This record gives sequence, structure tokens and C-alpha cells, in this order.
Amino acid sequence: MNNPEDGNRSDATDAIRAARAGTLPVEQMLSTLLAAKVSVPLAEPPVMEGARMLSWKPATVTRDTDGEQFIVVFTDDKLDGQYAKWRPEYPIRLRVGGDWLMTVLPAGHGIIFNLGGGEILFEWSARDIQAYPTGRQA
Repeated sequence: MNNPEDGNRSDATDAIRAARAGTLPVEQMLSTLLAAKVSVPLAEPPVMEGARMLSWKPATVTRDTDGEQFIVVFTDDKLDGQYAKWRPEYPIRLRVGGDWLMTVLPAGHGIIFNLGGGEILFEWSARDIQAYPTGRQA
């Protein structure tokens, strides 16, 4: 059973696994990801003004084939912990709703869920995010 504090993180991980296996429609997986709490590795605490985030330094990766940048996000705590050991320059974790993440995602960036996760890895390209009904505005 899920811990209410995790914001359905295990449901999100299961949704990625099921969509990759072809047993869950991608649209349903995306809805689950947006409803979940995700963990975003940061280089330092975000700069805030009240409840508004002015700036942040999330972990990113660049795809070699086309240069697209992705914000690194985790729904799986084990992978998140492994990433923290592998990339100690990102010691802070910002746990936020997937829907909120969409509102602060830098233009031209996609989201990579569960980097290093094999069957629970999911790349959501900037172009596909833009096309999604609740995607970031250009």
C-alpha cells in the first residue's frame, strides 16, 4: 500500500513499467506521472520569493544524438539514492508534484524519469511535452 506522503510515487513507477510493457496506455501513464510527487536533484536550494521560485539548478542530461536537454527526475527512491552517490554535486532533493514541475520546466527541456532505471526509465521530450494538453506554454 502506498504511503500518502509519497504522492503515489510507486504508482508512477508502476505506470512507467506497465506503459513500457505495452499494458498501460501512454496517456494514462502521463496522467499518473503528473499526479505523483517526483524527486528532482538540485545543485543547491532554489532561490525563493515567498512561495514563488525565482531560480533553481536542477540536474540535467543531454542526449548525444540530438543535443536535447532533460531535467533528471525520480519516482524510484533506490535510483534516486544511487544517483546521489554517482552525482554528489546534486545533494539537494526537491520533492514536487509532477504537474507543478510542468509549470517551471525550462523551455526546450524534456524530462527523464528514473535515469539508469532500465524498465522504469522514461524520456519525455520537450516537443512531446509541448504537445501534451497541459504542457508548458511556448
